[in-house]
Amino acid sequence: MTSNFICIAGTAKNWAWSFIDYDKDKKLNPSYLDNQPAPSQLVNVKKPGYILWAFREERDYDNLSDLVQENEYVRCVLITNRYSSRFQDQDYYMPRGIMAFGRIDKESLMGKIPWNYWPKGKEWNYKFFIRIERIAPGVERSLNILSNLNRQNFDQNLDEVFVQWARDIINVIPSNVTQGSLFKIDEDTFKTLELMALIKWGHTASLIAKTPSITKANDLKMVLILHLLAGKNVIIFGPPGAGKTELAKKLTIEVCGSSGYDLVTGNPQWTTYNTIGGPRLPSGDFKPGFLTVAIVNCWRHLKKYGTPCLDYN
Repeated sequence: MTSNFICIAGTAKNWAWSFIDYDKDKKLNPSYLDNQPAPSQLVNVKKPGYILWAFREERDYDNLSDLVQENEYVRCVLITNRYSSRFQDQDYYMPRGIMAFGRIDKESLMGKIPWNYWPKGKEWNYKFFIRIERIAPGVERSLNILSNLNRQNFDQNLDEVFVQWARDIINVIPSNVTQGSLFKIDEDTFKTLELMALIKWGHTASLIAKTPSITKANDLKMVLILHLLAGKNVIIFGPPGAGKTELAKKLTIEVCGSSGYDLVTGNPQWTTYNTIGGPRLPSGDFKPGFLTVAIVNCWRHLKKYGTPCLDYN
């Protein structure tokens, strides 16, 4: 079985037009360019939560079709190109990056259907549907606006839509992705992008628990590592005996190697004297707390070994 993970990029305006029909069942807007109604074969397949997309080049569609036929489906990263404008007398900028994740099944492949559905560009004839699996909060917030738009009022409302999108676009994408084409990525890259989305988009632990791809212990470690790389602190919580400390130790060994870690058992009587430190009586000498000791140890290990020394308590 070959790789079934891809990236698909497109203009922000065309993505927005596709998301107008996101919640519709067996219905699509007339085409933007010539106001022609949707072909019946597209309407009959359209489901809520699906958006229409297409390639201009037949070879891109053939590559997609081959991947789907070999693997029964492909999972895709939806990438919007950059957009900038002015809204309510203020300039704003939406970076190029990830806006959603989706899936393309065999029944979603529609083949060559000449119909100029999108605002930008003609002859996007090789059409298929994408089932949206995860969406940026800003894009989700804009759906109420988009659902009420048509070709008459679309352009004048785009700035309000893209201001919402700009807050949550993840500006990290594989370097070889260009507009309008299909690019294969490996599973590790896809899962890393997916985990970054979970962190950036603020999904809760309950949503993470429902996501099959990150329910394993190894994938939980990936989440923790991504947080640490992002400069965030992490707290692992759960009932006694769940393996929290063991997971923390294993994570430290994988990240820090031989540098090790400081392990301190928590105490409800802790004060700043225990954590940061303070004057030692009666001499007045400074006695460092466990956090200060951990920082110094980390600095020393970075200088000596090139790896950090983490602290767990």
